[in-house]
Amino acid sequence: MRAQIGLGTLRLLSTTSPGDIVNEARRLGIGCIDIPASVDDIDRDGTILTALATEPDAPLPSWLILRYDPRNPARPSLLRSATGVSCRITALVDRPERRYVQYRTEGLDHTAAMIALREYLIEAFSALHHDVANGHLTDYGILCETLSMPHDIEGAVSITDVLDIVRALAGTTEYFTTVQMPMNLLEHGAATSHVYDGRSVLQLCEELGIHVVVHRAFDAIVDQSLIRLVSWPIPERLVHPDDVAARIHALEITEHDMANMVISSLSADASVREAILETFRIAGSLCTAWNGFDGLPHWRDVRKQHLTPRFEAMTRVAVRLRKDGVDTTSFASFLDDLENVLDDIDVLYAIDENASLEELRISIADELGLPLDTPLQHIALHAVRCTHGVHTVLVGARTTEQLHDVLVTSDLPHTPIHESTWHRIHAHLARLSTE
Repeated sequence: MRAQIGLGTLRLLSTTSPGDIVNEARRLGIGCIDIPASVDDIDRDGTILTALATEPDAPLPSWLILRYDPRNPARPSLLRSATGVSCRITALVDRPERRYVQYRTEGLDHTAAMIALREYLIEAFSALHHDVANGHLTDYGILCETLSMPHDIEGAVSITDVLDIVRALAGTTEYFTTVQMPMNLLEHGAATSHVYDGRSVLQLCEELGIHVVVHRAFDAIVDQSLIRLVSWPIPERLVHPDDVAARIHALEITEHDMANMVISSLSADASVREAILETFRIAGSLCTAWNGFDGLPHWRDVRKQHLTPRFEAMTRVAVRLRKDGVDTTSFASFLDDLENVLDDIDVLYAIDENASLEELRISIADELGLPLDTPLQHIALHAVRCTHGVHTVLVGARTTEQLHDVLVTSDLPHTPIHESTWHRIHAHLARLSTE
């Protein structure tokens, strides 16, 4: 049985129209939607809650997963009013191991921090059980990233300990139905780590009838580094590093000339002049740094956080000058060339990322009996969806194209994946890491 796909909405909050993605997911028949932790994220116009209350032609989700935030105990009622009584709403205590880290940072020793963590869990599950009794929630569970780790690791949370807490405060574990955890091609301890008296967390959950939700199928964290398990699309045009370097250096000179032209056209005083020079520093800042970023995700983060705001500011300046009657032909040409070189830097990093994971992609596609040209993101999602004991896999999508892309995995041949398969995948990883 292939696990269903659910939509994770946390990444949508950085997009301009998250409600559009939610409604597209509804139209595509994705019935599970994961809701982020802040009440503000779901209760402002144009975002998640609004989307759930609109688009009458799209089916309402059958299951909402709500990350429990103790600062907003009334939040489940907002979702219940938006979706009606028929929708299943499950609240998950959100990553309690982070509480342990917080307690340690505040100066508590290990024993005191674990006691404080237990008290937090008691408080959290008491509140969730109360919401179930009031009809705001259907059931509850836990989202935790340490469930498959050995229990002697500091701050690790054990399902059996959590169930003991729930049983002690509620007299039953009937409403504890769901566990959410990360799992991917590089982090597969949920299937392979026997930390529960010789059983993995997936095996234990199967015995207890607990629904398993997986996230981070595309995002592996290894030695505190993020590895994106995707095959990045590469355009047909050829991009050469030496050409990019030469273009950046040429653009640095043009950028300086454009800044001086703007300063002259605006008759800028000292403070405005300083702001203009700071804005016109994209090519200048990239001259020695463009090929030194830690992979494509790092480059894209820098581009989004630091370069795109400057580029947008330059564009606004060009529009203003054109309205003032200034000839901006050379300015527009400069902006086009600058945007093209930023895109080509993207391509070069994407080529490197794909090459670094190509042997892994081919090895695991062959292991799972998939076509050898299957993109890595499809392999990664397919492997988790077909794993015995996994019921739902959450995926984040910032565009409708990404949303449609993940559904392609439903067309791949079903491959029942058990613990032995994951051990063979691990063997491939070990072999590739030593070559």
